[in-house]
Amino acid sequence: MSFGEIKNNTLDNAVGRGIFATADTATIDLGTIENNTINRVFPWYRLGMDLRCRFPSLAATMIRNRVIGDSFSNIDTAGGITVLSSGGNLSLAIGQDDPAVPGALTLGNSFEGNIGSAIRVELQDNGTGQLAIRNNTIISTIDDLDPTTSVAGDAIHVSLVSANSSADATAVLQSSTISGNVIGDDSDPLLPLVNEGSGIVVRATEETTVQDLFISENTITGNLGDGILFSRSDNAVVAVVNPVTGQIHGVTINGNTITGHAGNGIAVAASGGNATQVGVELRGQRPHAGPAERNRPADCRRCRPCGRSQPQPG
Repeated sequence: MSFGEIKNNTLDNAVGRGIFATADTATIDLGTIENNTINRVFPWYRLGMDLRCRFPSLAATMIRNRVIGDSFSNIDTAGGITVLSSGGNLSLAIGQDDPAVPGALTLGNSFEGNIGSAIRVELQDNGTGQLAIRNNTIISTIDDLDPTTSVAGDAIHVSLVSANSSADATAVLQSSTISGNVIGDDSDPLLPLVNEGSGIVVRATEETTVQDLFISENTITGNLGDGILFSRSDNAVVAVVNPVTGQIHGVTINGNTITGHAGNGIAVAASGGNATQVGVELRGQRPHAGPAERNRPADCRRCRPCGRSQPQPG
């Protein structure tokens, strides 16, 4: 099943999903999904884009879309983009860099007010995938308060897990990039547009593998979880296979601006396996003071890692 493009649509309050594609044992190539507005401000309207495929492949490029939810008016609002790929190969681009103005957000997507996650990608079972998540703007993502889900108000959540098989997952994430995204905005302390979970989450579980992942040049501000969380558990492996210039570890977290989080700026968690399977390099991050820190009186002391302050006892 192949499409050239899905373009220039306004999808207001569709029951269920704005854009939905699903297939078993089929190839789905959605081409370019561009300049669509998916607006879910009334009750019962849920997911923005929902793409699901089992064998052999799923491909899509998403640019300049606006995916908007409203948890106050519509408690049924769900995630922004959800992609579940089991088996086969996933090739997914969410946002692109603008060749005319490198680093600009012109070809990115914008997400606001989604519940659970703004961008959620699951590589399931024994599939492979390549992701490029670039130059998107993500604000005001809400925790779904559902203990059965792995998302909790995260802006970007990528996981490698089992879903349709009783065997441990062996999925592989290859040569992927998460870069240039603007996640959270606390520039107005009276109206912070922050995400209730973490900015970027990548989870590798069971027997899965993460190869040559770059998380770079993102601006991540004021979220209530961690800025960036990378988690490797069980016998999951981080590996260098086809590194770009300067890459010496399987996961490189480089040149991000991270500030004002209630949790950690960057958290790396590893359990199970052995020490040679961690393989994460942190370099060149740019800590930047948020509003609370910029306005900190001289007689205040930091009481939390996020930079919030309280008066020094007299």
